[in-house]
Amino acid sequence: MPEDSKFCPKCGEKAAPIKVSQVESSIFDDIKNHLEFLGYTIEIEKAKKDGEKSLLIAMHERKHNILFFNLNQNMLMMRISLKTKKKWNNKMVDFTNSSNKVLICTKVFCELEDGLVNLEFESIYTGAYIKEIFGNWLDLIEKDIDVLFRSGEGFDELFID
Repeated sequence: MPEDSKFCPKCGEKAAPIKVSQVESSIFDDIKNHLEFLGYTIEIEKAKKDGEKSLLIAMHERKHNILFFNLNQNMLMMRISLKTKKKWNNKMVDFTNSSNKVLICTKVFCELEDGLVNLEFESIYTGAYIKEIFGNWLDLIEKDIDVLFRSGEGFDELFID
């Protein structure tokens, strides 16, 4: 075994390290299959340089398009972006801050791009892919987005109309 390997905490045997690219490929394959079953079209962009992360892009005709970044072997970040034609105003800060208090598993924030606001939703999935847990996580994200869109706190006025 290579000298940089670690010992297994359960059995004490020397274990070879797992390459991140192997783990990344495995979790992306599982997620790809899960999302394709739900009707998403999937593209995977592999990292081109050291330090870059691969990206899984999930597109759907009726649901939100989702980006997945593999942060490390046990952590995946999901991002949904809503591009608006709105310019920044302070009421957007109040809205996102109050929204983050009631959302279950996502964080919402605004980013500026060419002077216009993008509303960003992010959530982290940790651990190995488990179909039921991953599915529940996706359901919670959808619920968070629905809560935000249907909130009576002026979402349409701030970000859409």
